[in-house]
Amino acid sequence: MIRRPVFLPMYDWPEVAADTRRLEAALEAEVLTRLSVSGAAATPWPKDLDLFGRWRDPGLMLSQSCGYPLMTELHGAVVPVLTPHYTVPGCDGPYYRSILLARRDDGAATLADMAGRQAAINGRDSQSGYNAFRHAVAAIAPPGPFFQDVIETGSHLASLRAVACGKADVCSIDPVCWALAQRHHGEMAERLAPVGMTAAAPGLPFVTSAARSAGEIAAIRAAALSVLSAPDLQDVRDRLFLNGCSVLATDSYSIILEMKASGEAAHVM
Repeated sequence: MIRRPVFLPMYDWPEVAADTRRLEAALEAEVLTRLSVSGAAATPWPKDLDLFGRWRDPGLMLSQSCGYPLMTELHGAVVPVLTPHYTVPGCDGPYYRSILLARRDDGAATLADMAGRQAAINGRDSQSGYNAFRHAVAAIAPPGPFFQDVIETGSHLASLRAVACGKADVCSIDPVCWALAQRHHGEMAERLAPVGMTAAAPGLPFVTSAARSAGEIAAIRAAALSVLSAPDLQDVRDRLFLNGCSVLATDSYSIILEMKASGEAAHVM
C-alpha cells in the first residue's frame, strides 16, 4: 500500500507554504514514477489521522520528521531516507545546533544568566526546542531545576513570540525556524538576541515507512535526491534554505538519545 500525498510538516510556515507544496508535489510525482505506481492507485490519508498516525502508517511514502521522535516514538516505524542541508547559521551539512534566544534589552549574555528565569519550549517531543535545550542546561548547571518555570507553547514561532513579549525569558529555536522568523517576522526577531547555541545533532530527516523493502527505500531515496537537485526547483529550494543532502543511517541519530539521557539524569527542566 502507498499513501499519498508526500507531506513536509516541519518547516511549513504560511509564508513558505506555496514553495513547500511545490516541493511536495515534485517529490510525490518522482517517487510514484520510481516506484512504478500511478497516482490513482495510491490510497488517500484517512481524514481523522493525526501527524504521528501518518508517520506510523505502513503506507507512508515520504515525509519529514524531527530527529527526537525518530529515535523515540517513531523508532522502528520509520527509517531515514536522507537528511537535507540548510544554508542558515547553525547548520553545517546534515548537522544543526539550536539557537538560544533572549530579549535583546534583557541584558543576558549567556545561558547561565537565565538561571531562575522562565523558559519557553515548543514541546517535549522536540529535539531542537527541548531535548537539545535541556542538554545545554545540564552542561552548565548543577542537578536540579534551573528555571523558575517552563511553559509549553506548541511551536517555535510561539516560543519566539513568548520571549519577545515578555511571557518567557529564553527559548531554544531550530536555526531554520530562526532564519524564517528573521526573514518574515523581522520586527519581532529584532527584539531578540542569541545567548548561546546547543550541541550539534543530525538535522530533520526525510523518512519513509520501515515496512518498505530495501528496493523501495532505494527508489524513494533516488527520487528525493533527483528532486533536491532539479534545476527547475532551484528557486523553491533557495526560499526554503535547502542546499544538498546526506544519507545518514538511523544510528547516526544516537546522539539524540545520549542528550536525552544526560538531560533526564540532571533533572534541570
